Order: sequence, then C-alpha cells, then structure tokens
Amino acid sequence: MTLKEKIRGALFGSALGEALGLGTELMTKSEVMTYYPDGLRHFDQIICDAHRSQWNRAQWTNDTDLLLLLIDSVMECNGIDHLDYTRRLKKWFDNDPTDVVSIYRWVITADGWDADPIGSASETWRRRGLRDASNEAIYRALITGLVSGKNLLRDTTNIIGITHDDPRCISSAMLVARMAESLFKEGKEAEYSELESISNSIDDRTTPYLHKVLHAGIEDMSLDDMETYWYTRKAMCVSLWALWHCDSAEEILYKVIDAGGDADTNASIAMFLAGLKYGYDALPDEVEKLIDYNRLEEYVDKFSAFLESKEKKNSTTFE
Repeated sequence: MTLKEKIRGALFGSALGEALGLGTELMTKSEVMTYYPDGLRHFDQIICDAHRSQWNRAQWTNDTDLLLLLIDSVMECNGIDHLDYTRRLKKWFDNDPTDVVSIYRWVITADGWDADPIGSASETWRRRGLRDASNEAIYRALITGLVSGKNLLRDTTNIIGITHDDPRCISSAMLVARMAESLFKEGKEAEYSELESISNSIDDRTTPYLHKVLHAGIEDMSLDDMETYWYTRKAMCVSLWALWHCDSAEEILYKVIDAGGDADTNASIAMFLAGLKYGYDALPDEVEKLIDYNRLEEYVDKFSAFLESKEKKNSTTFE
C-alpha cells in the first residue's frame, strides 16, 4: 500500500467513524439496540434528537476539525509545534464552535494559556481538582505517530499537555501514537509487549486497560457506562482491541459504533488506525456521502505530499 493510500484511508476512516458514530454517541448499548435494531449502518438512519440535531447527517464534528487543524500546523511548522497548535486551538475556540466540552472552556479561557499552555493547563487541573483522565486530546497522538519519529514521546507529551495534565492521558496517547507509527512506517501492528512497556514506563494505571485489549471482549470494556464513557484509556483500549480482534475496517466501524458510549470519538480513533492498516478501498461505501468530502480529499493530497517530502528528506544520505 502506498503512503497516500494509507493517509487517505486514515483521514476518511476517521471522519466516517466520527460522523456515523455521532448516531450512537451518549447511548447505552440497550438504547442503541432500541433505536437501531439492525445496527447503525447509514447516515440517513441517524435519529435527530436535541444532541444530534446540532449537526447535519454525514457531517463530522469537532474531533475531525481539530485533527485537520493539527495537520495544518504540522505542515506549516514542518512538524509538531505545540505552541503553534495552541494558537490555532484558541482561534478555533474563539469562533464559538458547536458543543465545546467543559475541559476546553476551563483550560483555554485561563489567563496566560496561549503563552504557556502546558503550565497553565497544569494549574487549571490543580485548581479545579480535575481527576478524570478524559479523551478529548487523544486524537492528537494519531498525528504525532505519523510525523514525530525519534521525538515521539516528547511531541506526544507536549501536544497532549497543552490541555490535559494527567499521565493517564499521556500514556494512552502514547500507545495510540506508537500503533499509528508502526502501521504507517513499518506496515504492521506494534507488539503488545512493546506497548505494555510504554504503558508501565509512563503510568501503569493504564496497563490493566491495555490488558483488556488482548483478553476481553468489547462488551467487557463497559464503553456505554455513563460515568466513565469519556475515559481516554477506553478510547485507547477499544481502538487497539479493534485492530487485534476484527478482520476488516467495516467490522471495526460497526462493532465500535454499536457499543454506544462516546462512540464518535472511539470510532474516529479506531477507524484512523483501521485506515492505516486496510486503506481507503476497505472503507464502507457510506464514506462517499460525507459532507465536505472534497475538502478532506484536498487534505489527503496536501498531507501525503508533505509526508512524502519529509520521508524523502530523511532517507537522503550524503557521502
């Protein structure tokens, strides 16, 4: 599979996962079965309640917008620059986007955040007594996995730390970043033993979640538990589980969506990785109905060209 085919699969897979996953977001498994007894497979099935009616059917939401925002930053800065992304994130926030989560409101509006985002975010977490390691930042690790190379740990730590001051967020993000890196650069999934070592070295509270990737079913992850569905370790867990226990991108998409919980984020992360593994042609045909399809295709062209240039430069040797 070519580099461009991997990127096309990843970006379109992620957008499809988020846009279709919106249909079961915030639902329990039993509610999913009630509203979609045959499973959610098409955009026109999505119910229009108060939450889902904030977007059009087949429209991706904030995760994909912010993923593309990070890609813009990477292409302009020739790599991960957490301060540049902070400025872009602040501008995005100031434009009053739909359905902004509380953690972003607390962190981004803090005095001095745009000048010292990591220090400011740490202070906000301490002052507010934040204890839940939530999943709003984990999508950023997908991009560090593609571009950071030897700086993977540093870049992932910094890009997560601008909003999430919790080692569980860093550890779960690093596992996703390393998996993305392995699929993209090595053409295979990262080994469990390597991921376990990474988890233990950063925060061993993540390791029991990783253990479930090998030894549990998707139903054992309690993805639809309304008290914990937004945990960053659950998004990590189900995205890696899907790679190791499903046989196609289509199966990954449907299993994650039908589980409910934070289905749009979970499916977005899982399908980015699935796209790297299987490519665009393995995605369900529903992907062609995405709103802003052509815009996403433009990102595929630009980002692929950037990565190809970066790869060529890194492989050049001088005698």
